[in-house]
Amino acid sequence: MRNIDRIPGIPSQFDITKYEGAGQFGLSEWAVNLVTRIDRWELANLDCGETCQCIDSDSRRRIHVFLRRDSRQRMHSPLLPVTDEHLDIFRSRPRNAAAELTLLDFADLTTLGYSGFTPDKYEAWKKCPKARDWVEKVRSRCNDVYAVKRADQLSMREAIDETGRYHSATGVVPIMVDVNQPMVHILEDTQCIVENLRAEFGIYDQRKPFDQKSFDRWHQQRVLAYMDLRILARVNGTKLTEHSIGVALFPDEIEINPAERVRRTIRPLAERLLTIQTSVSLAAQIRQASCEQPD
Repeated sequence: MRNIDRIPGIPSQFDITKYEGAGQFGLSEWAVNLVTRIDRWELANLDCGETCQCIDSDSRRRIHVFLRRDSRQRMHSPLLPVTDEHLDIFRSRPRNAAAELTLLDFADLTTLGYSGFTPDKYEAWKKCPKARDWVEKVRSRCNDVYAVKRADQLSMREAIDETGRYHSATGVVPIMVDVNQPMVHILEDTQCIVENLRAEFGIYDQRKPFDQKSFDRWHQQRVLAYMDLRILARVNGTKLTEHSIGVALFPDEIEINPAERVRRTIRPLAERLLTIQTSVSLAAQIRQASCEQPD
């Protein structure tokens, strides 16, 4: 086995043998371990300023401290156990596929939800400088877009999210529905809007449920270890070469080019899994499995 300590950028605590237990994972274990890493990846992007620009410096600092501590812990104990708390979260009823856009929804869409925005804080929120600054930023953004688009061509997400990253990452987009229209027209128009948005965001229906074949492939390609190394590098602001990652993940293999393996197989697979869509699919599959179990 190669000496991992000598691989550039790979933490000395990293040990690929700690991931061997993933070979025995079932649906619940993969759900807990993947969804946790999806959450950490989203936080790491937030910490780096790519998800939103509205988060304050104190919140960003707390996120950074948490991620550094959590990433170091993953190096020591990468495989998370399944708890009743985890399963309760997966089994809980998901939000409606379509619902009225409330003030809280709007605040969450513009990342104010990260600051603990609640109804009882609304009056105080309206008076605080941060809220006024945010309102002015959105108003200025609207004016910029109005300069090149008519009002009837301006989507709400364009006015809210200048970068477009939030809506494409979460898959959540505010949609207005005219309930006075015939139902057949509502369904046709809504389906058309959703299909166009999903194509734009690269979101597609999962053809079949995740099964043991999927789990075996995830384990064989060391996706959890790959995710942990990428998240830690993201938090620390360091860069890992695909060659270094490949050698760290498969220290005993000498016939396969490690960089090519990461570039062609592991990275695309991990990036497909590191999405909120994966979290939603895993949770839905666990809920369905729970319903099918006899009382």
